[in-house]
Amino acid sequence: MREDRGPTRLCTRGILQAAQEARWLILRSSFFADRCSVPVSVERSHSFEHPPEDIDRDAIYYDVAKTKKGVFGTGLLGKALASKCSSSTDGPSSSQNARWREELLGEMNTQMAAKVEEAVRSTQQRVEAEMRERMEADIRARMEAEMSARMEAEMKSRMDAEMEKMRELVRQLAHHPPPP
Repeated sequence: MREDRGPTRLCTRGILQAAQEARWLILRSSFFADRCSVPVSVERSHSFEHPPEDIDRDAIYYDVAKTKKGVFGTGLLGKALASKCSSSTDGPSSSQNARWREELLGEMNTQMAAKVEEAVRSTQQRVEAEMRERMEADIRARMEAEMSARMEAEMKSRMDAEMEKMRELVRQLAHHPPPP
């Protein structure tokens, strides 16, 4: 390994480490595929699990940026890479590297929190809509059942009344037969 690659390796290793620590966020949400190209791309490369001893910063820069054109320079990590890793020959200090790691994880946590909040809100709206539909269906079914029972009772009452009239008529005819 060449001596002048040390600081650059520190920078890229820090980024890989930050991405690795945030892996559980990335794997559980496609949201980051749209917003942050670094973890998605790095995860696809072998350097995610095992960063090589001699990291070529241009190769890593390309590897990181190639799957999501235009996204690379927009986030905090993209700015850190674009301004430091690609243009600096000395590379960042360990404190700068740590700060960038914290910024990356902070940004990803913020994005995840917003995504979770949105998911909770949409789930809550869906559950409320389903409950409202279920309540309306229950009320409708109950009203139909009550109406059906009422109509059935009315029909039975009318039939009973008609049957009673017919019995009364038969009794009257039995006691007073019509004249011949």
